[in-house]
Amino acid sequence: MTPCFAITSSERAFPRHPYSVRAARDHVAAVVSRLAPPPPGPPAPPAGDDRLDDVLVCVSELATNALVHGAPPDCGFLLRITLVRTSATGAATLRVEVHDDGKDLPEQAPDRLSVSAPGREGVPGTGGRGLLLVSALADAWGVSRFRTGPGKAVWAEFRFPRGAGGEH
Repeated sequence: MTPCFAITSSERAFPRHPYSVRAARDHVAAVVSRLAPPPPGPPAPPAGDDRLDDVLVCVSELATNALVHGAPPDCGFLLRITLVRTSATGAATLRVEVHDDGKDLPEQAPDRLSVSAPGREGVPGTGGRGLLLVSALADAWGVSRFRTGPGKAVWAEFRFPRGAGGEH
């Protein structure tokens, strides 16, 4: 019996340092490019695809949030990448997860169109829009609490081709 899907995954830990955001983005790009040429079956997302740009923007936002809001002073974050190819439909789903030890969960409020500076209602802030970008670019995103101990994983999923398995 031939399996109807194939799973490729990668995990890497990053230290608490500003260069880790770029390193995480570069790691995702390298992992995705390693997936081409794909094994027999549905194609992997091409490295030059606009969809990869969406993935990299979201990785930047999730990694930045982990460093600014989630990781305690001496901790970094873990990046997990999973690609599931479905041979029955030719579609693939790429999931990126950023794990940190923070206890606060981000708000899932995709309808929030503007963010005010803290303590200054009505004055636009310089932050707080990262998850709006993730919500706009990813096919799905969410937050999972760790079952044991503090921490969470914030994840985003991308379907290739866009819209496969659901509407964006």
